[in-house]
Amino acid sequence: MAVAVQVERDEVERPIVAQLRAMGWTHVPGKEIGTLDVGLPLLADKLDTALRRINVRAADGEPWMDETDVRRSIAELASVSLAGGVEKANFAATDLLLSGFVLTGPSAAHGGPSATVQYIEWHEERTGRNEFTVVDQLRVRNRSGYVSILDIVLFVNGVPLAVIECKSPDLTDPIHRAVVDLRDYAGAPLPDDDREGEGLPRPADVPELFRTVQLLVAATAETAYVGTLSSTSDHFHPWRSVEPESEARLTAEAPDAVGRLNERHKLVGVVLRPAALLNVVRHYIIPLPVESESGGTRTVKAVARHQQYRAAEKAVRKLLTGRTRSGPMSEDERGGVIWHTQGSGKSLTMTFLVRRMHLHHRLSEFTVVVVTDRRDLQRQLSRTLKLSESEVETAKTATQMEGLLRDGGRRVVFAMIQKYGAGGFSFEDEAAEAGGGDERDLTKEYREAERARREGRAVKRRPVPNFPECNTSSDILVLVDEAHRSHTSLLHAALRKAVPNAAKIGFTGTPITTGKEEDTRRIFSGGPDRGFLDTYRMADAEHDGVVVRIRYEGRTGQGKVFDKDGLDRDFADLIRDRTDDERRQLLRRWPTERDVAESRPMIRAKAEDMLEHWVTSVLPNGDFKAQVAAVSRKAAVEYHHALREARDALLAELAAFDPESVAGIPLEELPRRLRYLFQAYQYRSLLRRIDFVPVISPVLSASYAVGCTGPTPRGRRGTSSGSTRRFRNYHRSPTGSPPHRSMCRRSGRPMYRRSGKRRRRRPGWATTRGRRRNRRARERRRSSRTPSTRRAPSPSSSSSPCCSPVSTPHASRCSTWTGRSGTPNSSRRWPGSTGRCRARRSAMSWTTTGCSSI
Repeated sequence: MAVAVQVERDEVERPIVAQLRAMGWTHVPGKEIGTLDVGLPLLADKLDTALRRINVRAADGEPWMDETDVRRSIAELASVSLAGGVEKANFAATDLLLSGFVLTGPSAAHGGPSATVQYIEWHEERTGRNEFTVVDQLRVRNRSGYVSILDIVLFVNGVPLAVIECKSPDLTDPIHRAVVDLRDYAGAPLPDDDREGEGLPRPADVPELFRTVQLLVAATAETAYVGTLSSTSDHFHPWRSVEPESEARLTAEAPDAVGRLNERHKLVGVVLRPAALLNVVRHYIIPLPVESESGGTRTVKAVARHQQYRAAEKAVRKLLTGRTRSGPMSEDERGGVIWHTQGSGKSLTMTFLVRRMHLHHRLSEFTVVVVTDRRDLQRQLSRTLKLSESEVETAKTATQMEGLLRDGGRRVVFAMIQKYGAGGFSFEDEAAEAGGGDERDLTKEYREAERARREGRAVKRRPVPNFPECNTSSDILVLVDEAHRSHTSLLHAALRKAVPNAAKIGFTGTPITTGKEEDTRRIFSGGPDRGFLDTYRMADAEHDGVVVRIRYEGRTGQGKVFDKDGLDRDFADLIRDRTDDERRQLLRRWPTERDVAESRPMIRAKAEDMLEHWVTSVLPNGDFKAQVAAVSRKAAVEYHHALREARDALLAELAAFDPESVAGIPLEELPRRLRYLFQAYQYRSLLRRIDFVPVISPVLSASYAVGCTGPTPRGRRGTSSGSTRRFRNYHRSPTGSPPHRSMCRRSGRPMYRRSGKRRRRRPGWATTRGRRRNRRARERRRSSRTPSTRRAPSPSSSSSPCCSPVSTPHASRCSTWTGRSGTPNSSRRWPGSTGRCRARRSAMSWTTTGCSSI
């Protein structure tokens, strides 16, 4: 133990203190401080001097606090109640530090009825008025008389703001050990503390000292993690960025002339630099509501990650130093594009940026306009940006947007472009009145773009909205989310009209399309180089553990037509009465990729391969769940049966397998099938209990309104109220009576769709040729039936051939009502049909989407 303590002091604690001293901290050994008492866990003499120095009269800059004022102010900070727990006390103490203490009846030297006492000078240009002290091996006695020794404590004006716990790199998981100790010192132990089982002592808690502590740092030789008082081990994170500092500066300040900066050097050099520490505490620590394990909501303190801090600081520096659009300058150079991959916390980056701006003395009056094109994203961003403590407004119409832009001022304005059309775009309420729906029709936009690409023509550009000029001030910042989208150029033109001198910053989590980089950078400018303002790529996010790495493994299934000549003969017989043009259209239309994906032999082969992969690759890692995304609901149910059959066949094979027959042979030298059986043998009891469940969405899609056989006529979307009501009533019915024939029909029957007050015949069914074909189809169907299959069995029967007891009830009911039983026939299509289905219009004509879960 003594050796570990010495290694900790030599390799972690002393190098950190040396680097802090090089950055401007004053080092005071703990033995010179003595033992602090929790009744006054501050460096009172330093706070006394700082209060007199910081708090001066505005008129002449002279100090005004006397001994009584100082004593009352120190007592207020030291007496924050711990009755509600240390986390609640920490929030209260933080408010005092950031907002100040309103002192009623100050001394006569102040000259007023009340005064606001500041404990720390937060102004960016006056941070030199503060005193920065680092104390190592600080002894603190708690109320029970026990003494805790903290490795490193950082005091600003005698107020503890950060605590560093150092651990020897020789320990197992030193960062976790450090986090556990920090939470114990703070009086908020982690629920998964495992030291008691290892016989290790738990340090005495001193929560009184941690009332004002804003940052907790867990450090070892090569790395350091930062968190807050409410952070668990999973929420402490390393610091892997050098910016906005320079690598040369950090290298010069690092002890012992290190040749390479590690993560500990970066965290200490960037976050714990005197001025930077005040910047982080004031702007980059926010109260964040999170869901608790009990289902409620609790508020925790969240500190920015390194990429969020880096991007926001770069943006602020650009706003302060970039040139505005005026005179010969045709573009504003204060913006740029922030490319942070998905999952990196872009909404929190925006929040930190807005908070940083609105608390800066030169940027505090900026109007921030946040532009999105998705309602859920706007709700998420508005909730998050309220944490910046700035006024948040939402413009739902163009008139509201115009008024808010004209007013300007210190606020955040949300504008959601919700509807795209001939007039350009409209806002939320305008889109609702026009019946534009909730969001953009991205599918339609994609189809238009693909059609234009095939035809070799340019996509028709939407006209620029006639938006008036609202505000010519340069104190406006426009934040555009998803800046890579195709609407950006249209939006840019509208914003140039409305706020011609605004700075623009684009956020994107998607790599910008090749050929669009220059256009995107031109819109958001950023200076002559037009480079990205900041980048945080997928590899960085994987390295930080922000996102989980996804492994892709290509697996193919070979399909084969066994009776090609017979299939061609059957198809030629079916299209005998068709014209040459109709035959060519049918050949182009069928078969489709979906036909192949729903083929039962193909599904069986895939299911066997999936089960083998799951048994050999997933089960050995202790995982038991897997999910298969199927092309349709029909395929989901087929996978359900195929996986069960593959499991049963494997168990039958395992019953005859003797693992001793391959004993002593290395696993990699066994043939594939023997290796599979050997690995599956140990899981045979689990395989007997495992089940495969098709999960089918109950949401009504457009196909339900037209008999579940494909898209509605003439591209109409949605369901008629009558069809929807009949569908729902049928599935609620305990007797399972057949639905209206427009909801589930027999093959070959004309099908009508209600539209308004009159019934319209679907095109293509009224021809003489079609009637003959339908009549022949009905005759063949009737001749193939037996007396036992013409009467529909009870819906409560569990002997339906197409669905297991866990599948959706409407599938079996629809199947029995159509009069089919036995194994559904193969993938034969009937001419004139709008889609392929099982058993010639049987139950699984309902299937459009689905997935099967293990």
